[in-house]
Amino acid sequence: MRVDTLDDLDALGDWTRAGGRGTILLDCRISPSVVAPYQREVQRFNGLDV
Repeated sequence: MRVDTLDDLDALGDWTRAGGRGTILLDCRISPSVVAPYQREVQRFNGLDV
């Protein structure tokens, strides 16, 4: 399942609620412009100007 946005994860919830069994593969796309707040903190701690 390709995941480009957080909304795409709704399909994972649907699959789980429907009794999904076995393995599901998530193809999660990343963006260099979206950085989690905790990651910014790690970068600052390591002396990176972000």
